[in-house]
Parts: sequence; structure tokens; C-alpha cells
Amino acid sequence: MPTGRPRSAASRRAILDATVALLEEAGWSGLTVEKIAARAGVGKQTIYRWYDGDLGRIVVDAYLDASDERIAPPDTGSVHDDLLAIVVPVAAMNADRGRGLALANRSLMAHAQVAAAFGEQYRTLHEHWRGPMLEAVRRGVGRGELCADTDPDLVVDLLLGLQWYRLLVGHLPTTEADAAASVDAALAAYRA
Repeated sequence: MPTGRPRSAASRRAILDATVALLEEAGWSGLTVEKIAARAGVGKQTIYRWYDGDLGRIVVDAYLDASDERIAPPDTGSVHDDLLAIVVPVAAMNADRGRGLALANRSLMAHAQVAAAFGEQYRTLHEHWRGPMLEAVRRGVGRGELCADTDPDLVVDLLLGLQWYRLLVGHLPTTEADAAASVDAALAAYRA
């Protein structure tokens, strides 16, 4: 818990928004405490006081905060429709590899491979992102839509694998139609 003045919710929001904006404009290489402070309109000391200057913590907080705003966890009553409601918008947000969420995702994944401490922080973020998908699959098993021996982790990895592979390698885009087809393919083996 920081000492001194209490945290300002407006400053926190500005720091998190600035972090997301900088990552989606320039990737990890464009992210510094100085740039976050300037974009957020706060002093560097505020960021150091709250985050010890740990860019990984700032990034995780920023994307944890933004993820539920971008795609609310669905519960439509259908595992198929729940998964579509997640993976299709994600494909749309990652459509342009050179900017926005796609650029941020690519650069964060790359940094996580070479910076062990950030890799651990980044896995925390991915567990949060995977959570609604895992829950959708578990609900599908519970409702009898999927076989009792369905492996939720495997289903989610199949869905995310297509998007991540194409995003990182760049040989093909992941279209919304591809994302929808991946849901059909991933669930086909487990239909009850």
C-alpha cells in the first residue's frame, strides 16, 4: 500500500488508458514510464509509487481492466454461441497486425518470451482472458451439450491456437469466418 496521498481513481484510469493506447500505437518498444506519465498527465513519481516502475504490472492491470469492457463474458445458454461471442470479436480486434490490439498482443507475446518476470505476469493476464471461455465450455458440459469427458483447456487452446498462430506468424489473417469455423471444429469432437 502506498504511503502519502491517497490514490486518485482518475489518475489510475489515466495511467491504464495511456498504457493501452501506447501499446496499441507502438507496441512494447514504445512503452516507458515517462511516456505513460506524459500521456496520462501524471508525474512519474505517481507511477513509481503505485507500480515501482514495473511496466509488466502496469500492462497487466491495464489489460485486466480493459478486457471486460471490450468483451463481456457471455452466457447465452449455448456453448457454441458463448464461444462465438468471444472469439469472433477477438478476431476482429486482431485483424490488422500492424496496429491496435494486434500490435500490442504481438509485442507483448514477444517480450514475454525473452523476459521471464514479464512472462509470468503475462500468463496471469492470459488466464484471465481464458476464464470466460473455460466457463462457457464447462457450462456446455453441465448442460449436456458436450460430452462429460470434454477437456475445457484443450477446447480453449484449439480456439486460441488458430488466432495466436496466425497473429504471430502472419501468413494468413484470422477472419471472423475463420474464428467461427474454429468454434465449430473445436466443439465437433465433443458434441454429446
